[in-house]
Amino acid sequence: MRVSCPACDTTYDVPDRLIGAGRRLRCARCDHDWMVRPPPGTEPAPQAEPAVGTESPTGLAAGAAEAAPLPAPPSRPKRASRAPAGVLGLWLAWVASVGAVGLAVAGLWLFRVELSLAWPPIQRLYALLG
Repeated sequence: MRVSCPACDTTYDVPDRLIGAGRRLRCARCDHDWMVRPPPGTEPAPQAEPAVGTESPTGLAAGAAEAAPLPAPPSRPKRASRAPAGVLGLWLAWVASVGAVGLAVAGLWLFRVELSLAWPPIQRLYALLG
């Protein structure tokens, strides 16, 4: 079954056998929790039951797992949005880029005589700029 997060529209492929009569899902992208139910008119896929008296992977006898309800999963704290750190990094990158260009232009201007003596073709650039 293809399900999508109602908050951010991220889609997931979830096997029908895992949905059963209904299941709570959490979006990996935005941490939104929601309940997914099978479409109306479809029966939940039957799950294979182990033989009575055999042990399940949890160590309980078959049928004992249905009698004891599972504990609720611990709630995870909501993650802080990563946008502020990304925006700060972008601003720092822009400031560093503008600073590097500014230093290059200042170096070309301050060392124009030395650069003209060392590399004569740069004199054409200085002539164009005035």
